[in-house]
Amino acid sequence: MNTYSVIVTYNPDWQAVRLLTHQLSVSGVSTVIVDNSEVPLKDTTIDNSNIIFLGENKGIATAQNVGIDYCLEQDADIIVFFDQDSVISERFIEKLIAPILNENENIVAPTFVDAEKGFIYPIVSVSKFGLRTKIIPSKNSASFYTNTAISSGTAVKTSVFNIVGKMLDNLFIDYVDTEWCLRCHHAGIKVLILPDNQMIHSIGDKSFNVLGFTVPVHSAYRRYYRVRNSFVMLRLKHIPIFLGIREVTFSIIHQLLLVITQKGKRKEYIKYGAIGLLHGIKGSKGKLEYIKKTGK
Repeated sequence: MNTYSVIVTYNPDWQAVRLLTHQLSVSGVSTVIVDNSEVPLKDTTIDNSNIIFLGENKGIATAQNVGIDYCLEQDADIIVFFDQDSVISERFIEKLIAPILNENENIVAPTFVDAEKGFIYPIVSVSKFGLRTKIIPSKNSASFYTNTAISSGTAVKTSVFNIVGKMLDNLFIDYVDTEWCLRCHHAGIKVLILPDNQMIHSIGDKSFNVLGFTVPVHSAYRRYYRVRNSFVMLRLKHIPIFLGIREVTFSIIHQLLLVITQKGKRKEYIKYGAIGLLHGIKGSKGKLEYIKKTGK
């Protein structure tokens, strides 16, 4: 099968991107890089890769869709998604796509190890009522199915997009992969998790602990989308109602914790949290700057 990868970048460390594309090239994977940066890369020579410069930050959902369209034009059978800071091992691709090639699976995802602290991120499964179950697999755990996955490192058979469609552009960022996976689940398509195929990953600029919970810290601007999009999720028919309620509740609690703990940035978190709440209730979608221009 013809395998392509989509890497979405925004003002990245291009050396890190080159290391990733080199490993993908060695693994027989062609790459399209979709760059959201305002200033394009001067030296565009990257291993076995095509670069599409969007000229502005159009969000991860739009960038992924541009990458998907490109891969479909190249008659790709499998697309593997990556972030700009993804790090993979030598046999990562081989192990990742094997269930698609040999067992006719549709979506396959690895497990993730925190880049700084070394812990394994839990895999979340959502019941039909919206209750979440966290599974913390060891490297020796058997493969299992779930209905949500982080997009980075996930391999998708391209026929899936014909069934469920692509990413929701108007989310811009945050909940993009969760919404798409739950849309797949609604259509009867499962996500296979491979515990023995691990990938280094980092969520948030930093994190802190509250009552045993790890709370990631993103910028105030990024938090706008988290708050607003939780309301978008609540309105989607294929999102279980209790999950939608939970995400709205937790996004607000998370925002309050950031206001309390992030000294020197409290005004920013209050501002963007309030705008996110207002736009979420109003039903606004898309990039914040476009909403401000149009008033929608």
